[in-house]
Amino acid sequence: AAERSRLALENARLAERSGEPVEGFVGRSPPVQEVLRVLSRVAMHDTSVLVTGESGTGKELLARAIHRLSPRRDQPWVAVNCAAIPETLLESELFGYRRGAFTGAVRDHGGFFEQAHGGTLFLDEIGDLPATLQSKLLRAVQESAVRPLGASTDTPVDVRIVTATARSLRPPAFREDLFYRIAVVHLHLPPLRERRDDIPLLIDHLTTAVCSRMRLPRPTLTDAAMRVLLAHPWPGNVRELENALERALLLSDG
Repeated sequence: AAERSRLALENARLAERSGEPVEGFVGRSPPVQEVLRVLSRVAMHDTSVLVTGESGTGKELLARAIHRLSPRRDQPWVAVNCAAIPETLLESELFGYRRGAFTGAVRDHGGFFEQAHGGTLFLDEIGDLPATLQSKLLRAVQESAVRPLGASTDTPVDVRIVTATARSLRPPAFREDLFYRIAVVHLHLPPLRERRDDIPLLIDHLTTAVCSRMRLPRPTLTDAAMRVLLAHPWPGNVRELENALERALLLSDG
């Protein structure tokens, strides 16, 4: 255990010196370097982290890096999109249920908290979490325990909580006390239009990745094409840039 802790600390220090601790996360601009610097310092601790940023900026990539650089990296990583699960099912999926809790519950089911025991639970789109579940999530985070549906006792859980959102977490839509629990450290990823110096680096990285995945020869980017890419506002951020490059690679003749 001591050796693992020492290695985790050394990995974090090496990542901080290299400036790029996130696999696939490319950026040399000052805002990105500041995010990576803070990430490398907090990853090895169990502190709750909130990652914010527009859609397509790489929030889940950053969250995965937190898990990978932590002492929990060999334990489960469970990612949940709070906006993708119907409200009627979200409670049972998060906290689990016991046999007979409701019609169709023919066996015990461990929720996402239990599945992530010992590892990291990533709650994406936390801003879409229904108000009725925010109080239950707060209790689970505070007590390190969950009460599955149909159970009479709590189940202890050991998880690190990492959350992400593209929305503003302001009351009354979001509980203030829950916000302070999940946002002990707040990492904000800037949109691509605010880090244009990173666009050439991203183009090089993404073009290589797309060509490798699609088994295409790597083309040469013209100066005119680069000027167009640098001038675009990229409302979809890195995700839009990657889609644009893939489309161009598929359809270009030269």
